[in-house]
Amino acid sequence: MKYLILISLFSFTFNSNNKIKYDNLIKESYEIAYNPNIKLKWTDFKKINNKKMSAALSTTAITYTISKINKAYEVSVLCVLDKNESYYNGNSNTDYILNHEQRHFDITYIYTCKFINRLKEEPNLNGNTALFIYNQILSEWNSFQDKYDLETNNSINKVEQEKWDKIIDSQLN
Repeated sequence: MKYLILISLFSFTFNSNNKIKYDNLIKESYEIAYNPNIKLKWTDFKKINNKKMSAALSTTAITYTISKINKAYEVSVLCVLDKNESYYNGNSNTDYILNHEQRHFDITYIYTCKFINRLKEEPNLNGNTALFIYNQILSEWNSFQDKYDLETNNSINKVEQEKWDKIIDSQLN
């Protein structure tokens, strides 16, 4: 599952002095910033919800902020997991299920990187084109997440889960 946030956006044109970067500093205590060297733990999921049908749900987001620094602009992009909105059900907290949820977070990071790359490639980036690129990325990201869950049957299909693990690992590299 996923969770989307658009922090702020101003209309402007970028110049060559602009900076577009991945920001791994969290803004809220209930967020975890994606770090490729740190994997999710069940303690990162703050809700235990026995009323839901799914074994677990990871609520992730791609966020960004834009600031003007002198005559240049800085875009900070962040990939986070919302701990308060992520949950697992009772006895479903296995390593296998945690891997499936980690892969949702990995996919979010992959699309965070795609967003950064497209922003860097845009020669006349302004607030409108940044929003357009962001919306494109969100659409692609949602489709990819949905395809992942559909083909793995939300992790139930272990053969497909293994295939997707390899696909996601190759894209992370």
